[in-house]
Amino acid sequence: ITLELGFPRAVLGLVDPSTQKLGQWRSEPPSLAHNPPDLSFAPGNENDESPQALIQAMLANAAPWYAHSEQLTEDQALMEWLGDDHWLCIPLRLRNNPVGVLLVAAGPTGAVDGDQREILDAVTAQAALALGTTMVCIDRTRRLTTEQERNRIARDIHDTVAQSLFGIVFSLDACVTMLPDQAERVRQELIELREVAAGVRDEVRSSIYDLWPIELSLEQFKSNLALYATQCSPQPFSVDFTASGDFEQLSPVVRRTLYRVAQEAITNVIHHSGVLSAQVSLHVNSSQVDLSIRDLGMGFVTEKALNDRNPRQRFGLRGIQERVWALGGDVEIWSQEHQGTMIRVSIPYGEANKHG
Repeated sequence: ITLELGFPRAVLGLVDPSTQKLGQWRSEPPSLAHNPPDLSFAPGNENDESPQALIQAMLANAAPWYAHSEQLTEDQALMEWLGDDHWLCIPLRLRNNPVGVLLVAAGPTGAVDGDQREILDAVTAQAALALGTTMVCIDRTRRLTTEQERNRIARDIHDTVAQSLFGIVFSLDACVTMLPDQAERVRQELIELREVAAGVRDEVRSSIYDLWPIELSLEQFKSNLALYATQCSPQPFSVDFTASGDFEQLSPVVRRTLYRVAQEAITNVIHHSGVLSAQVSLHVNSSQVDLSIRDLGMGFVTEKALNDRNPRQRFGLRGIQERVWALGGDVEIWSQEHQGTMIRVSIPYGEANKHG
């Protein structure tokens, strides 16, 4: 661009896919000044030509901007680094994803003829393809490495600490059973110790499931929930699971939140309902996703349970509410003594909660 086409200066900025910030600035000829900080951008109105949003709008809408004396951005450090040239701003995009921006100094007059513009478009297209493909590969490698490490930590916890705690709980159960009836004091101590060990076990199990794979398919949702119920319950426990709609369109965060809600609700059924089965229903429609968990057990007083300040309730009903509210959703908890319990969750299916 600077040697063959004769432009006095060219600047390249690249988008970091993980932070969606524009940075890693490169200049030809090289600038003696320190590189400016990264520039945040967000999708904007394609008709917005306000001076503070030229570069951001260009990236968001793939529309090239030709700036004469306008301010390209409100970031003063970047403006000082660019100087007083007249800039031709060309977006670099790969399959509608922002890759970066090419800024070409058009000289004192700001004139660019048709041939130069045609060559610039061709160079930009090739650069976007090469840089975009490389950045996608780097991003995928980074995600894969993170996922592998999460899985390794989860396996390590499961194979060491969790298994040891499971053994302690089972051993304490056996000790309580074998004690003679008159050893009431020892029996009570063992019961309390068993409860502490069970609480730690549940915390470890919760950590394991927090480290479970980010991409959770509907089949994994179903099978992992059944496995979790089997591990939690001392007796065979069945989960009647039904689903409808396009689960794959939900974002990983929403999928994991729904799974975690179902997990905590099943834990409550196992520990408090007195029954050995629960019904789980998941429905995704065009506007929201609905999840319900129902049992026909002992039930409880809803207000009392929600106001319980026991630290173990961190992953209970209040935990369910906090998770769902964080995504703009609603939680309905219905229960009556000896008539069972239903927990119903609705999370909006907006752009923020779509997979893409």
